[in-house]
Amino acid sequence: MGLYFIIFVFLVISIILGRKFQNVQTLLFFSWILFFGFMSAVRDGIGADFNSYIIIFDSAPSWNSFFSSDVFIDRGYWLLNLIIRDLGGDHQVLFFCTSIMTTSVFYVVAKRILPKYTLLSLLLFYCFFLLKYEFNTIRHGIMVMWVWLSFTYILSKQLKYFLICVAIGGTFHIIGFLFIPFYWFLNREIKPSYNFILLICSYIMGEFFSIFEFFKLIVPVNSVIGRKLVYYTEVYYSNTNASEHGVTLGFIVYSLVLCILIFYKQRFENYKYYNLLRNSLLLSLCFTLLFSQYTVFVERFVSLLYLSLMFIIPATVNYLSKVRTTRMILYIIILLYCVLLLYKNLHSTNMYGEYQYIPYKYSM
Repeated sequence: MGLYFIIFVFLVISIILGRKFQNVQTLLFFSWILFFGFMSAVRDGIGADFNSYIIIFDSAPSWNSFFSSDVFIDRGYWLLNLIIRDLGGDHQVLFFCTSIMTTSVFYVVAKRILPKYTLLSLLLFYCFFLLKYEFNTIRHGIMVMWVWLSFTYILSKQLKYFLICVAIGGTFHIIGFLFIPFYWFLNREIKPSYNFILLICSYIMGEFFSIFEFFKLIVPVNSVIGRKLVYYTEVYYSNTNASEHGVTLGFIVYSLVLCILIFYKQRFENYKYYNLLRNSLLLSLCFTLLFSQYTVFVERFVSLLYLSLMFIIPATVNYLSKVRTTRMILYIIILLYCVLLLYKNLHSTNMYGEYQYIPYKYSM
């Protein structure tokens, strides 16, 4: 476990160096991209899905079956497997490439949304999501980044590029296509009172109604989405309650962050991504309550929208106060929370009760 906290310390040092020497921020970020790629490539048995991804790589169908309806692997991920395999690469090359793709697209998103704080966003990403997206749910992680890249085109109303990015993400995980409607409402202004009404309605619907029973009535069972919907609701996580994703400490903290964004909105009047980020956080809280009966959907939808916190937290420090002492206190609070979150994530267990990420083991 010590290795992960050593990385944490060096990330903090990188942030300090990046703030002092602005011209080295990009170099530092790309150094971390390569490091995480190497770390992901040489790991051995790290992540609950480690062996599953190796099996997929070794047994991926041939090019002749690429358009077969019987193939359950998402086409984009399958294509990546085939290309690497045909070029003589192994699963380590695959893990290196998937990690590079995930962190590189994250850099592009961070550079567009909050260019001055890319390294701080990377530290938050490391503590919140990196282990999950690059060591475990790899396809989902790639999809999340491409969907967020599509979000950056909403403000400029570039629907074509939005759809291209969503399509790329959707080929790695089909859930990505479900975020297409976000183009028309993610950046809209929402009155403060409506935020709380949406949260209350989400709680009532999630607690007393099964929203997916309604979806199964309108989505064709034989469609790709229909088959996956039935699988996840009736087989994978049937009737389980997302207690670890409901009203937890994290949910309370992020609800408080949302309240700060609402009550101090005037402080963010010059920040063009304010509505997009606030609405993303609001919807993540709503989906947590709305999908409480099906943990897998909380994991898939909420984790994508929670990526907004990678930018909301630095932006809040930047816009909330110009007093140096106050900012230092806020940074200390953020670092302490990151340590606690990293510790919690490192102690995540698989279905057999074994730690997923510790100790870190590698093979060369």
